[in-house]
Amino acid sequence: MQNAAAAISSGGVIAYPTSSIWGLGCAPSQEQALLRICQIKQRPPSKGLILVAGAWAEFADYFPALTAEQINRIITPTPHPCTWLVEDKANKVSELVKGDNAKVAIRIDQHPFVKEVCSVLQHPITSTSANPQGEVPATDAAMIRKYFGDAIDYVVDAVDAIDASSDASGSGGSGSSAIGISGRPSVIRDLASGEYIRGL
Repeated sequence: MQNAAAAISSGGVIAYPTSSIWGLGCAPSQEQALLRICQIKQRPPSKGLILVAGAWAEFADYFPALTAEQINRIITPTPHPCTWLVEDKANKVSELVKGDNAKVAIRIDQHPFVKEVCSVLQHPITSTSANPQGEVPATDAAMIRKYFGDAIDYVVDAVDAIDASSDASGSGGSGSSAIGISGRPSVIRDLASGEYIRGL
């Protein structure tokens, strides 16, 4: 966790597990790192990125105008990971995170790695699938290294991720299911309307 957090704090890009898929992440305030993610993925900046955190406290400064009801909707765990589209009324989110979108995509992620690294950083990190544009998303650290080589500053080792999950749940194991990765992109919903933008 400390190595991953240090890489992010110094403006680096990491590859890491989330509760939906493996992702690429950086600090949302680091403009050069945000641009690097787009370049690494060969993804147009206009598409934007998701922000993930392990607890609402890490999002609170970004979205001070949300009501208690809206916050409760965001933080309530769902059977499948859910990303919410939220208005950036305080204008605190980089245009490179939003892209051409009117709202910001955010998620409270249940994966132990996300929870721990964001707790260390005390802010959210970006998330976008760990694959070049048009390729299938990577399913493990080895596939990420095959895709990106040295372009990623830090790749979370699968063993470390399993250890984090074991520490949190008291159970071990191996493979994506053991570390809480569903292998499917998150559901996307609009916070204001509740509308599903992307279902299962």
